[in-house]
Amino acid sequence: MKSTFIALGLAALIEQSYAFPAIAEEAVRIAAANAPEQKRQLVSPGFNAGLQYVSNKGAHKFVAPSKTDLRGPCPGLNAMANHNYIPHNGVATIDQFIKGTNYVFGMGLDLATFLATYGAVIDGDLTSWSIGGPPPASLTNGLGLLSQPQGISGSHNKYESDASPTRGDLYEYGNDYLLQMSQFKDLYNLQKGKTDAQSNYNLPLLTDFRAYRFQQSINDNPYFFNGPFTGVAVQPAAYTFIYRFMANHSAEYPEGRLSKSVLKSFFSITGPDNALKYVSRFALLVSS
Repeated sequence: MKSTFIALGLAALIEQSYAFPAIAEEAVRIAAANAPEQKRQLVSPGFNAGLQYVSNKGAHKFVAPSKTDLRGPCPGLNAMANHNYIPHNGVATIDQFIKGTNYVFGMGLDLATFLATYGAVIDGDLTSWSIGGPPPASLTNGLGLLSQPQGISGSHNKYESDASPTRGDLYEYGNDYLLQMSQFKDLYNLQKGKTDAQSNYNLPLLTDFRAYRFQQSINDNPYFFNGPFTGVAVQPAAYTFIYRFMANHSAEYPEGRLSKSVLKSFFSITGPDNALKYVSRFALLVSS
């Protein structure tokens, strides 16, 4: 079950006004209206099973990606494509991203519009973009603002950032889109000893994990970079989104509870606690 929220603060969006004034000006206006004290605001609808239900059946049943379908570092977008809430091939238009993230995850339309537009400008052809690597020429409308569209997997320090929760730093592992099992286990083991029903990967826990991963990247990545947008806005959001997007909402937990089993499902992990396995669509599997 989904909830609705606004996840980016005013200050982070102001940083972008220098590079993309038209987009950022609108984003700042929206953020200011929703967060007059420049604080992150949570808009909780409470719990309504009918309104918050997201189907995984029929047209939205799980279909594994083929070798030609694009998938990348964002587990939420990968799940949306696997369930056909955005095109299964992994390339979607701005409008499809806005409608999909709003319906599936309850993302505010203002934030969804900003992120979808930013992705199209930075990673795509100005109208659409790939949730993985470079899309086939047949799926794009031509060149993007920054030359050939590279997708989110090719957007290091433009959209994708260092110190990801589960993806490795580009200059440490040679890629920025494969899940690193050592990092997932570090996250997963924060609820070690708890049953599935007892576990909850909530915001305080994820905030502590972000601090751990940030220092880990500083220690292990000689080219670590904490950019004005990727570091200040995107990186913290990646940790917030884990709980806000993946947690299951119910009458008992209207704000959401993210259990071990649901966390594993989103990150394509199977097996018991002592034998976790990453099921990757990529031919190259990097793990600990």
